[in-house]
Amino acid sequence: MLVSMKMFRTTLLVVVFLVLIIAIGGGWYFSNLILKPEPYAFNPAFKLQAVTQNQVTLPNARKTNRLADTEKAGTYGLWYENGYGLLGAPSISNNGVTRAFTLTAGQPPQAGDGALIDAFIYRNDPLQDHNIPFQDVTLSADDATINAWWINQNTDTAVLILHGRRQADRTESLRVLPAIVNAGYSVMASSYRNHDSSSDSADGFYHYGETEWRDVVAAVQFLAGQGIKNVVLYGFSYGGGLVLEAAEQWQTEPLLAPVSLRALILDSPMVDARSAVTQEAKNMRVPFADTLADFALRVAGLRAGIHWDTLNHIATAASLQAPTLLIAGTNDRIIPIEKIDAFAANVSAPLEYRRLAGVAHVEGWNFDPERYETWVRDFLVDVAPLPANVPADETP
Repeated sequence: MLVSMKMFRTTLLVVVFLVLIIAIGGGWYFSNLILKPEPYAFNPAFKLQAVTQNQVTLPNARKTNRLADTEKAGTYGLWYENGYGLLGAPSISNNGVTRAFTLTAGQPPQAGDGALIDAFIYRNDPLQDHNIPFQDVTLSADDATINAWWINQNTDTAVLILHGRRQADRTESLRVLPAIVNAGYSVMASSYRNHDSSSDSADGFYHYGETEWRDVVAAVQFLAGQGIKNVVLYGFSYGGGLVLEAAEQWQTEPLLAPVSLRALILDSPMVDARSAVTQEAKNMRVPFADTLADFALRVAGLRAGIHWDTLNHIATAASLQAPTLLIAGTNDRIIPIEKIDAFAANVSAPLEYRRLAGVAHVEGWNFDPERYETWVRDFLVDVAPLPANVPADETP
């Protein structure tokens, strides 16, 4: 009996030790997914089934990876190994999804090419894609070097656009850029540390806005040097989280005087970094996603010094003072719509909430470009009207 008890205790200790090792190892692995940037690369989601001169056949959505919806209607691009083009409306059958195709760059596609559905549509720069002249500028923020596009329309009001995380870059702004420029506003489309051609953070980690908001400050300080007196902050996804963090800091510290924060435009914003990470774990379909995400968040917080509770903008939404245009889709699998709804419910500043049924993450423009651009343009004219001596339809 004594021997068996010793064996039981020994076995229990071994099991506990192994569980701890697995937990620590798993927490470290998943904290890397939370913290470490991915190198920019073309990552195909499926292979083209067939190609003719003017159309392509894609696999049905159920046969692609978890985020590649080949069947969705709207304005989308096809990005493949040797080129790029625009897709038409889907024609769906059991044998695949046939869509019209218009080549815009590179070589024509071939059957078997790796490809993905692209929501950004434009993949170059303002001049190449829209014939809008711009200046490539470099900003300094702490120990980071930030790259941005600057479109000067000789006004005192500018829209500062921040793109999303990971594989996103300044090209995310190109969909909506012409509408804003044609309305007469100066525009800066800025990157931030660990993204695009900007430099890495000192530790090489994402900080979910806790440090990157200073990159927004650097961009606004540049705008102030250009004579800008009024700024509208416009953020997509992770960039929306940076906008919210910068807006909160702006309200508590006189860092950006004499520039006035006139309004916010938020498209599928990261309103709570913790819930965004948890959703990412659920998308990976790992067992016990909530528990694993919570442990990985704790590990990531210790490694990078991130205070997750301070990055919950749902809790601080009532303190926002700037008028806000909020756009989000109910089919968002990156930022849960329930979190966006909770944020909207807490906002006490003037709020225009465009809640789009059936629309995925940052794809409000793709679902209906004209309607989306009208919302943005009308909001800007309402909250940040240009001086009467600047024609609203003046283009560079």
